[in-house]
Amino acid sequence: MGKVKKRRNISHKNVAPPTGGPSQAEIDDAMEGLDDEVDANEASDAATTTVAARGGKKQVPDFLSGLTNLQGSVREATCVALASFFAGEGTPDKLKMLDKLLNAGLLKKLLPRVVDPSTLVRLHALGALRNISAFGGLDVSESMTSEDILTPCIKIVVEYAVDNVDGKASPHAVPILEQVFALLTNLCESCSLALVQATHQRHALLPALLHSLHVAKQPALHLETMKLLLVLCDNNPDLSQSFPAEFPPALLQILQSPEHSTKLRLTTIGVAINLPNVLENAQSVGLLLPVLQSAVAYDSIGVVGQAQAASEQWDLAQQDYGTVEFADEDVEEREHVEKVKKAVAVVRSWRENVHILTLGLELLSNMLANVELDLTRGCDLNQVFQVVLALYADVQTKNELALSKDVFQPDRADTGDVDAAVMAVLSALVLRSVDDNLPLNVAPEHLGAVLASAQASPSVEARTSAVRLLGTLGKKAHSLPENKVLAVCLSAVLRDTDLAVVCEVLNALFDIYADEQYDSVFHEVKFLTSLEHVGAGMKSKIKSEAKSLDRELVAHAKETRLNLLRFIKYKKQHLK
Repeated sequence: MGKVKKRRNISHKNVAPPTGGPSQAEIDDAMEGLDDEVDANEASDAATTTVAARGGKKQVPDFLSGLTNLQGSVREATCVALASFFAGEGTPDKLKMLDKLLNAGLLKKLLPRVVDPSTLVRLHALGALRNISAFGGLDVSESMTSEDILTPCIKIVVEYAVDNVDGKASPHAVPILEQVFALLTNLCESCSLALVQATHQRHALLPALLHSLHVAKQPALHLETMKLLLVLCDNNPDLSQSFPAEFPPALLQILQSPEHSTKLRLTTIGVAINLPNVLENAQSVGLLLPVLQSAVAYDSIGVVGQAQAASEQWDLAQQDYGTVEFADEDVEEREHVEKVKKAVAVVRSWRENVHILTLGLELLSNMLANVELDLTRGCDLNQVFQVVLALYADVQTKNELALSKDVFQPDRADTGDVDAAVMAVLSALVLRSVDDNLPLNVAPEHLGAVLASAQASPSVEARTSAVRLLGTLGKKAHSLPENKVLAVCLSAVLRDTDLAVVCEVLNALFDIYADEQYDSVFHEVKFLTSLEHVGAGMKSKIKSEAKSLDRELVAHAKETRLNLLRFIKYKKQHLK
């Protein structure tokens, strides 16, 4: 009993970090003080900056004043505290605290620290902004961009990413570049304005990124550089065509170096296929495909093998202590912290494998859709189809096992990403086989796996890709029994609640049943009655949800519904 009480009394929150900054308990107290202050400010317009006399709690404006303190060590400690607090998983309470901090003027005080005279303050300020941008998502990224965060970030990049970066002369240059590249990646991923501004700064940004790739023995820096390049050049031909001539050799060197991690090499492929003329070059494709195949084969084992271990360690990993240190005599607490760190490592490793697998599959589907036939003669479509389906079956089995034990709910989002990537690859394979008249064997059990994804995947993208695959199969010449199997599959998915999926089903039906060849199946499955109900349901759904849906989706749904009405009229005439 006494030991348990000791653990509760001597919490990790009360231990001061080695930087001399506020402890986790002090941060929590500051957040509680902010709640009181915001409530008081709502009742009266008086805004004060005080330290509470009772309990020694600091009000948040006083806490944030550490960002403008004359002592560099205080500014550094405050940035470290902010970075630590917003690291890890987001919770509703922390999101609420972040909103209140932003309303209290966090960005106006934190952004200038990016160009602080102290190098360490710069480093930890960038770390805090990186964590906050990932933690807060789209809204926070837009707020940062509107506060002109790109200007100090570009200044830092130009200052540190110079030719022959000397890690000994500037020991913090590499970690600063890692943080600023990660921050820019988060911003450009979430905010279109940030991407536009970064594209306008390409003449300063691209040479700096190239210098970063030439820094020797810095795989973490190379990975963050590639992540930023991938976000910048994806569907951005204006920037891709501006790449210096030195970029392709630098990318080639990374791809041909087996000592680099799979994730780095895959991200490099993502950058490479966005460069002009890469997918039209047989030599380039020959370099890319083996890396993709090895990534899918290796990381499928990692995802499936680690899923159960991650599920067992999930609850313990949620107690992540971050950078907090403990006294040497606190043996029991140290043992518990070590267990937590191991659990965190297991979960992070599993998530890393999920991300690598997803990225590899996405790149593979991209290449299958865009590479010319004569450049992929060494790629057996049937073999790839079988491997990807086997992988999908293994991941689904582990997922169902974890869900049945009710211990690992968070992996639904991750496996949804895998579902989407797998279905995108399978859809690209089927489309390539149809367009180029290549043999591809799709057995009934394969259709069962696709139908399961179309009906039950948590990912809308996965369900849409699965339906697109079924529709593509319907374009191939097939018998009436095979058509009935497709009809039953599509009829089951027609009841989906998402407009994007329903539109995809309808377009598949338009393609398959445009001719009268399969009218007997169309009549047997009673598609006409179902389609009339779908048309009425789409009209009410579009009308009620138009304001909350994406404009392009609404326009696509309206066009599809109009085609549906014409299709129903056409079928009624031919089925009389």
